[in-house]
Amino acid sequence: MDKDFRDSDLFKEFMDNVGEYIYILNNNLLQLESGKGDHHELLNEMFRAAHSIKGMSGMVGINQIMELSHKIENILDYLRQEKISVSNEIIEILFDSFDNLGMCLECLASDNEAAMNIAGITGRIDKVLRKIDAKSFKDKSKYIPVFIDETIEGITEITESLLKLEKNPDQPDIVNHMFRLIHRIKSSSAALGFFDMGEIAHNIENILDDARNRRIIISADVINCIFFATDRVLEMIKSVESNKEAEFDIKDVLSRLKTCMVHGGETEPAGPEEKKDPGKENEGEKTVSPADTAAVKVSTLSTLRVDIGKLDELMNLAGEMVVAKARLLQIATELKKDKDREEKTILIGDLNTTAEQINKISLGIQKGVMQTRMVPIGGMFKRFGRVVRDIASLKSKKVKLEITGEDTELDRKVIDELIDPLTHIVRNAVDHGIEAGEERIKNNKTEEGNLRLNAYHEANSVCIEVVDDGRGLDFDKIKKKAVSRGLVTEEEARTLSREETSEFIFAPGFSTAEEVTEVSGRGVGMDIVKEKLKQLNGNIAVDLKVKEGSRFVLRVPLTLAIISAILFKIEDEIFAVPIDNVSEIIQFDPENLKMTDFCRSMTHRDKVLPIIYLHETLGTNSVPVMGENCKIMILRDQGKYIGLVVDVLMGREEITIKSLADNYKHISGIMGGAILGDGKVCFIIDTAELFSLAKRKSYSR
Repeated sequence: MDKDFRDSDLFKEFMDNVGEYIYILNNNLLQLESGKGDHHELLNEMFRAAHSIKGMSGMVGINQIMELSHKIENILDYLRQEKISVSNEIIEILFDSFDNLGMCLECLASDNEAAMNIAGITGRIDKVLRKIDAKSFKDKSKYIPVFIDETIEGITEITESLLKLEKNPDQPDIVNHMFRLIHRIKSSSAALGFFDMGEIAHNIENILDDARNRRIIISADVINCIFFATDRVLEMIKSVESNKEAEFDIKDVLSRLKTCMVHGGETEPAGPEEKKDPGKENEGEKTVSPADTAAVKVSTLSTLRVDIGKLDELMNLAGEMVVAKARLLQIATELKKDKDREEKTILIGDLNTTAEQINKISLGIQKGVMQTRMVPIGGMFKRFGRVVRDIASLKSKKVKLEITGEDTELDRKVIDELIDPLTHIVRNAVDHGIEAGEERIKNNKTEEGNLRLNAYHEANSVCIEVVDDGRGLDFDKIKKKAVSRGLVTEEEARTLSREETSEFIFAPGFSTAEEVTEVSGRGVGMDIVKEKLKQLNGNIAVDLKVKEGSRFVLRVPLTLAIISAILFKIEDEIFAVPIDNVSEIIQFDPENLKMTDFCRSMTHRDKVLPIIYLHETLGTNSVPVMGENCKIMILRDQGKYIGLVVDVLMGREEITIKSLADNYKHISGIMGGAILGDGKVCFIIDTAELFSLAKRKSYSR
């Protein structure tokens, strides 16, 4: 402790006041134990005393006393609220706590701060608080999903605010907004019994309170300190989400936050900062990269905020459905009675009208339910601000993130599934794609690199672009790597087009990185991206027309549940293909077919169009009958076209996708199934995989 402070009147006043408050605590607890005095008033006075000790010790920077008094305050608050009773166990632990406070004062008086040891008593208090929490947790468990979602959203907003403050610290409105967010997290954490989380939030709140009252400035150290703490909160949230009762040691976080509050953040970072050599990692040891930050730590959110107007519309439709159902039942009852032909004709007409009305209502309900699942994609995009910031800082680069199309809406489940693939692409763009400042200047670019995330609707899909102005794909290097891995021969590599060469980056384990870093270079990532997009019934393409940098386009369906499809028959089997993948449908004419060494084809619109049969490509039992109604359905995927021979077109229909994975292993070329109105099952064609299989079959001929 500073000698000047020890000799000051403030220190003497602090010692006297804390001593007096400890006397009040002991005296009131004795009265509570003996049953004397006003029970409620005694507890209130004790709570005020503990709160005062906490405030004064925090003000003068004596953290051990502040921490212990805060935990005493928590127990007293539970007693005041009658969540626990004044039992022998509680009385014993409180007396021991007061003794420890007195011991801390003695250490301060003898200038021996190092002897202050509160670990034992705080550990005992924590066990008591956890017991209290366990008793009340069942009643509060229904609030956990909402708590998880609101906390994640709050941390995301805080992250976005911190990134703004890094560029311009003098923004009091943003600091006030962050203060309100963390205060809400603190309150809800305490209410649900997550005291460690609440303790971290409380200390962040103290820092922000000092910042908004100009007691400290928002420096880089302060921002890093809050980032460090919010990351720990997200780790705890992940534990809550997975229903694991993990033990968290938060001493390092609290120590760093308290030091930051006292010294304005001018301190060396706490926690493990030592960089490891990625090539010498122990097996099973997981390293944490900057991509594992606020953007991606927690998997999915379990609740949705829905506009009240959307719910009102669904309620109206539900009311109309009840009326239509009643009318349908009435018509069915009348038809059972003896009626003459004319009366039955009228009833059948009413039946058809009611059926049409129910169909219209059901479509409205289907659309309404889909709308309730739609959320703006901007919330996910903003999370990547932290990823870009951390990786750019690690690689000593300057990178500006631009976000457009953030109001584009997408199914909430699809958004959750997109976080991992987008993280891989963003991470690669900042680590490998965008050059360091010196290299950019040599190439007549600005020192600061640019990364843009954009989203827009296209038919029944959403396209997401990740665009950077970096060095772009090095096709020569990709070819050399492909040759060295035995994917192609040198002779084949020389004949590869840019499009064919770009496909290698999606091969498992493929990487052209010259070194393995904490961020990337191990050859995992882009293959995972492609696989995840495939699971979402989407795809990813590299734009080869970009003159500078890279542009990846991810295309995903608006929803995973319902798609608009074209139904068709091959022999007696019914199949469906997403309407977005259908370019056009033409009449089949066998005379136009040409057979080459590799495949069947025909000339269409002055271009050669490969023609396939489903039974040959997928190995189905359905062979086209080749009747007069036979058609060729021209399918498209990433700028490529093939013609599929079908017997009969059954028209367009909205179908609900059902996964086959629960009962069957993966079927090549099939993304799922659907139950039709007559109870029959149709298989839904995976267009991307169909193209891949068709290409393989043609080369194997």
